[in-house]
Amino acid sequence: MKMCRLWVVLMMTAVTLLTSCLGDSDNTVTQTLPGVFRYHNGRTVVETIMGKLYSPELETKYIGYSEGDCCIINFEYNSSAPENENEAANGYSYVSNIAIGAVPAGDVSFTTDTATMLPKEIALLEGGYNMAYYGYFAYLSGSMILTSTYNQLTDQKTRFELFFDPAQTPTPATDQYGKGYSIYLRATVVSDGKTPSTEVMVPYGYNIKYFIDTIYAREQGNEIFHLKLYYVSKINSDNTLVWSAEDVIIPFEVEKK
Repeated sequence: MKMCRLWVVLMMTAVTLLTSCLGDSDNTVTQTLPGVFRYHNGRTVVETIMGKLYSPELETKYIGYSEGDCCIINFEYNSSAPENENEAANGYSYVSNIAIGAVPAGDVSFTTDTATMLPKEIALLEGGYNMAYYGYFAYLSGSMILTSTYNQLTDQKTRFELFFDPAQTPTPATDQYGKGYSIYLRATVVSDGKTPSTEVMVPYGYNIKYFIDTIYAREQGNEIFHLKLYYVSKINSDNTLVWSAEDVIIPFEVEKK
């Protein structure tokens, strides 16, 4: 079974309401979504929560991207366009007037220690989900895009890393979302900045396929599990960490082996 997309229903509803106002009488809508570059039937496409998107520009103007690279894509989609007459058979939707911004890759690691402060660790204001930027949060076939908010000094360089404890004991199953597994987002300064500081939002892409495959192997025989995202929201004067959880729960149907 494929990944469950239940968690994006509210997000897609908001996107639809927003972009329906932008549509023209010719069934054209404009959207901005997170995406991942993929190769599909010999073509370069961008996978998004509304499916795979194709434009000839992907193979000319944006040839510097590789399989698995994350991005933010703005595009126009016309359901009445001749190129979309066979979109179900093609396996992608034809889009036009695209503009793509790169999403940098965050690091991923395994850990069993969530109590010890990392060298030059900083706290975050938001871990990865913000209703004002709902379109910059997605899980797409192994790639997770999170938009994090924090206070950044001028010229500061920051590293984002997503941790998973493979030995963790999941929280008990709920009727709706199954057992719960935790992932931990942390940020460290790699190049110091100077005052003043600015509150910034930055999207990062994380390849967590191995995390998910590890859970699949443990959850065989069950129907569903979910992820919960935690992030360091405060660092006390004694270097103890305060963890906060994002409100959103990310459910997955268990992929049968």
